[in-house]
Amino acid sequence: MGRLMVLSLRWANIFGAGLSFHFGSSIVPWLMALFAWGVRHIPWSGNPPGPFPSPVLFIFHPNMNVGLIWLNYYIIAYTWSMLRLWHGKTKLKLSPFALFRTAYQTTSQVSRLSQGWPGEQKWELVERCYQKYREALKRYSPQPVQLKTPAGFYYGKGNELVWDGKILILPEELLTPERIHLLLPILAHHLAYYHSPDRKLQAEWETSPSHSPRWMILTGNFLWLPVLVKRLAHWEQWQARRVHDADTFAHYLGEGESLEHQLRRWHTELEQAGRPDYNVPSLIERIGHLEALRNEEHRQMRELGLIPWEPPITRGRL
Repeated sequence: MGRLMVLSLRWANIFGAGLSFHFGSSIVPWLMALFAWGVRHIPWSGNPPGPFPSPVLFIFHPNMNVGLIWLNYYIIAYTWSMLRLWHGKTKLKLSPFALFRTAYQTTSQVSRLSQGWPGEQKWELVERCYQKYREALKRYSPQPVQLKTPAGFYYGKGNELVWDGKILILPEELLTPERIHLLLPILAHHLAYYHSPDRKLQAEWETSPSHSPRWMILTGNFLWLPVLVKRLAHWEQWQARRVHDADTFAHYLGEGESLEHQLRRWHTELEQAGRPDYNVPSLIERIGHLEALRNEEHRQMRELGLIPWEPPITRGRL
């Protein structure tokens, strides 16, 4: 679904550029000829009006130079809209929950980060996370996923857990034995995006223009076409499904309950601060989804005669 929406956006960009070129090469020269024809109808112009300029003639004999001017006009407007979008994003402040919403984000700061090395404590802690995930997958037969992990990672203070292509970037604050339990559910969630072929779609979608002034329509700039396609697409719904899929992935890796606990804590913090939840999907929706996954797994365990362990947040539930 996401690939189809991005493909539609690509074609809208191509058609927008093509229609802008056509407007400049055919419509603009015809309008100029039409204006000149109208001026010659003024009695004191001193020139015969001549025949009415046929638009068909200008369609089959386009003015390439004017068309290229309008194509450049489209490219400039496209670039302006992208810069406007980027400038607006730099003003946004990420919430504490951004760790679960930036899996597709890329960064150009790898050169300023520290690299993890085999044998150091940080490396061993991450490897223990991977081993814990693989052990959790053994409870399934057959296993729902074949876990793949990146060859290495980078880390830095104050950054979120993000991907730069296939390079994993971790927050240094969580790479300690005392806080590794906080990294486990976050990393499990984000590893889903490492397995997904759709990792690059988010970056392409976000860099596409999302604003076009109305006056550009009158000037023959068809930037409004990709903007309209972007607005009509149900991108947020697709993103929400991808987040739920990543939560399911974390559940498979044995971190569903820990992830649910963190989301509940963050949701409580939002309510206590009186702040609305702008996450897509909402934290409470993700909590419900993880709860349903846990309950279904516990039901299957009981059918097999196994007694599931329930964390404190679920004990005593009716």
